[in-house]
Amino acid sequence: MRIRLICFDDHPIVREGLVAYLCQQPELLVLGAYEGFQDFLNSDVTHQGFDVALVDVLNPSSPGPQLVKQLIAFNPTCRVIALSSSDDPIHKSEMLRRGASEYLLKSTTGRTLLKTIIETMAAPPVGLREQAPDLKSIGEKLQLSAKELEVFSLISEGLSNAEISKLLFISESTVKTHVSNLLAKVGVESRSQLVVFAWKTGFER
Repeated sequence: MRIRLICFDDHPIVREGLVAYLCQQPELLVLGAYEGFQDFLNSDVTHQGFDVALVDVLNPSSPGPQLVKQLIAFNPTCRVIALSSSDDPIHKSEMLRRGASEYLLKSTTGRTLLKTIIETMAAPPVGLREQAPDLKSIGEKLQLSAKELEVFSLISEGLSNAEISKLLFISESTVKTHVSNLLAKVGVESRSQLVVFAWKTGFER
């Protein structure tokens, strides 16, 4: 069964380009492309259902974080992939916090976008994940400092050391120290295992 897809962007040429490329992919069924959420609500697609939504982060008609929340509320089983011209970690963090499954730059290749869409469908929908435990209680259980708790939360959202450094206004070497401490306290050997731990405990939400 093909993945049912919708797209959001305030620029018609971008919407047309996305649709033109994605319609050529046999794995996908493009249902529509819209400027904003209201346009989507006025369409017939609302009665068909969709699997994945591609969302422009800096869309003045439907700001990315707000649109992610609206889409997941409308369809809790959907996956949302954020597309942006900005690599600002604050934008990335906000989109992931609101429920986006992935964050890609618009400079990415079509092949990478297709691969991401397919891989995102293999993961549980964000809207159906169990509600996260209280982060403070998890931090206390693991004996994490306040800063380690912040770093862990950002790692679980997919941010790099450089992005965390910029977001928290600390040096990359300090971030690396926090990561080393987290590995020891959680009892894992790699950054990817930290993310898995976050997934299992609901820490990332």
